[in-house]
Amino acid sequence: MRIPKIIACDLDGTVLLNGARTASPQLLEQIRRLRERGILFMVASGRQYASERMVFGPAVADDLVYMSENGGLCYYNDEILFQYEFERGLALEIIDAVLAQEGCEILISVPGVQYVCPKDPAFYTHMTEVVGGNLQKIRDPHAITEPFIKLAVFNFSGDTRRAYFEKLLHGRCMLQTSGNAWLDFLQPGLHKGRGMQELLKRLGIDPEDCMAFGDNENDTEMLQLVGCPITMETSNPTMIHLGKYRTDTVEHALERILDGEGYDW
Repeated sequence: MRIPKIIACDLDGTVLLNGARTASPQLLEQIRRLRERGILFMVASGRQYASERMVFGPAVADDLVYMSENGGLCYYNDEILFQYEFERGLALEIIDAVLAQEGCEILISVPGVQYVCPKDPAFYTHMTEVVGGNLQKIRDPHAITEPFIKLAVFNFSGDTRRAYFEKLLHGRCMLQTSGNAWLDFLQPGLHKGRGMQELLKRLGIDPEDCMAFGDNENDTEMLQLVGCPITMETSNPTMIHLGKYRTDTVEHALERILDGEGYDW
């Protein structure tokens, strides 16, 4: 049995199952016990930092490492360790293209806040009541002065127009599915794996000594990086093969570590 030094974990579809909006009491207790054993728990999602913290609440939130925006931002002890930025012209081109597509909504992530220009009021309601985080409505995205970290398109129907955007962008941007109704736009070469690699370099930890949980396309590079990748039984079918192990819940997998059974890799 091998003990990981860091456990990285996606949120939606991984920690949060069946419509859950917050981490289970069992997981919070497990994170506390992991910390006592010197094992860091890292949140790695496409969400904003503020939204990630809301999932865990005050009991353990300050003890976690947060990789937000699919690797675009990394926080530890409430400080930014690093951030990656979009080229402004490309970001504005993508924003305008999304807003021109019927049924598509844009989510614009900058350090500390996410902007929306909701065409459908239901989108703003969904973001505030379901996703959470520091959200602001704006009329003109071109007036944003902060650096763009990540962009995402949302469509209640699930049709994020991926084929259209792939043709439009011609490889100038990475596109990754991050949920049933979401498609993320990332700077070329940016993903959770790159963000995690940067963090591990700073902490002096070998990726082989790490474990990661994921379920969807935007978890690919992170799962490929670590020594012990674990996929969810409810994962996107294209992701299942990336897991050395599978689990129905993160809690069941962590209990194996905490009770001494663990995993071999």
